[in-house]
Amino acid sequence: MFDVNRFISGSFVMKRLPGWLAGACLAGMLAASGNAQNTPATVPAALPTDGSEVSASDTLRTLWTSMQSLEMEIQGLRTRIAASKSEDERKQLESSLEPLRARQNQLRSDFERVAAGTDMTAFEGPSDQPLDWQAEAQDLIKPFLRELRDATANTREIQSIRESIESLERKRRLAREAVSQIRTRETAAEDKGIKKALASEQEAWQRRLDETEGQLKAAQLHLRETESRSQSLVSLVSSLTSRFFRSRGLNLLLAILVFALFLFIARKGFTYLVRISPFHREGSRNFYVRLIDIAYYIFTGLGAFLAALIALYLAGDWLLLTLALVFLAGVLWTLKAAIPSFIEQMKLLLNLGPVREGERVFYRELPWKVGRIDIFTDLTNPQLEGGRLRLPLKELTCLLSRPAGPSENFFPCEKDDWVILSDGVYGKVVQQTPEAVQIVKLGGSRRHYRTADFLSLAPENLSRNFRLSTVFGIDYRHQAESAQTIPETLREHLFLELVRLVGKDHLMALSVELAHAGESSLDLAVLADFSGSCAHRYQALTRALQRLCVEACNANHWVIPFTQITVHSPTAPPET
Repeated sequence: MFDVNRFISGSFVMKRLPGWLAGACLAGMLAASGNAQNTPATVPAALPTDGSEVSASDTLRTLWTSMQSLEMEIQGLRTRIAASKSEDERKQLESSLEPLRARQNQLRSDFERVAAGTDMTAFEGPSDQPLDWQAEAQDLIKPFLRELRDATANTREIQSIRESIESLERKRRLAREAVSQIRTRETAAEDKGIKKALASEQEAWQRRLDETEGQLKAAQLHLRETESRSQSLVSLVSSLTSRFFRSRGLNLLLAILVFALFLFIARKGFTYLVRISPFHREGSRNFYVRLIDIAYYIFTGLGAFLAALIALYLAGDWLLLTLALVFLAGVLWTLKAAIPSFIEQMKLLLNLGPVREGERVFYRELPWKVGRIDIFTDLTNPQLEGGRLRLPLKELTCLLSRPAGPSENFFPCEKDDWVILSDGVYGKVVQQTPEAVQIVKLGGSRRHYRTADFLSLAPENLSRNFRLSTVFGIDYRHQAESAQTIPETLREHLFLELVRLVGKDHLMALSVELAHAGESSLDLAVLADFSGSCAHRYQALTRALQRLCVEACNANHWVIPFTQITVHSPTAPPET
């Protein structure tokens, strides 16, 4: 039977109906309630049924009639309570009086609201009822649980039947064992009284056995029928997928479209803002431009997600809305722990952090130039092939940049440069990337280095300019000419020959000087500077210096000494 008391007490529903409709509903329910309880009730005047709007006076008349009818019912119930002599009857009547009073208060509240034309709840004090977080959480996840329950209803029913069958089989086995044991003891018994009692007990257990077998057969039949109605896994998944895309899929697609549309509109609006903004016209990304960009990112992200939530709310899809809110709560909870990192990233976006645009930063043992700091930031090294890295903003928080000098290089060499490493390797750089450097030695063999290892070997770049030096010794018999004449003559000879070998433009400087007087020779220091275009002849020129010095000695009859070893014998002791 319809519980009119409960419905009237639900003021949430009644307060959302128009005044005339609420009065009509109350009048109809009170009349039905009066007939159901066999109590007299005055039926209010009929409302117009031609579809025209009922006036406030008609609504007030209906409500007043209902209030009078309910008052008469309450008075009658009070009279019965006063005349009752049974305590139990009096308590029962008093319990019936509480719903009537609640209905009376509701009617009075509706009458006041219609009469005043406004909601009277605004003048009521704040509710002292505490907020039940558990109940609120249950309301949020209830749609999800309902969907899960509906999707697994058939499977759970089959599992329940199987458990029931297992329980009945255990009962049947126990009943059979009991019947067998009683029959054995009845056969062995000699006393007639005991035989009679055991026979009675056997009949009772036999009835239990028969009942259990009947229930077991019914459960097995139920299981077969349920399994025949159940779908296969493929059919179930197909059915759930089809149902999802017919209902929730459309809502999800709508939310995604709204999300994407909001992002598109926000992007277009921001592009227009950049075009007309006086800050962006200046061409430089000053503090105000960066602040506007951050505000745009935050507004776009939150706005798009909020637009998707509103779309789900308007579609009435509480399940997807609940899941979206749970996802949002998870994101907010994660952001709570990431607030310090978030602040550091905001400083970077405002160009106030430890890494700033246009400066030099050391990352993975290599120098880089910091590009525009954004959600992803480009680090570039112009002297490396593929020298561009895209770093997320979080990676920049662990780095430190500094201003680069006007002539500061980002790598000690470039492709096709000739270098000498501290391990003695001499060759031409044919490839240099952020990961590896490849060198071709004379003869065609190749040497590979990790870029960091290559830098640790202190490469000497010969392709700019380089110097060759050698020490050449002459005999002490030329001591008179060793300071001026021989160095000048040797220099003239070397100059002519080196110019013939490399060209005058590539011989940058040449000098010959007396370096020092050795134990067996006068040593001359030969210094020759060449342009970088001769770097590929580095080793050949090194050998050529020694050869040309020997040729000069032969042409000028200079003696080249050799190392002399003097053996000193101990002095003999004097004779005594």
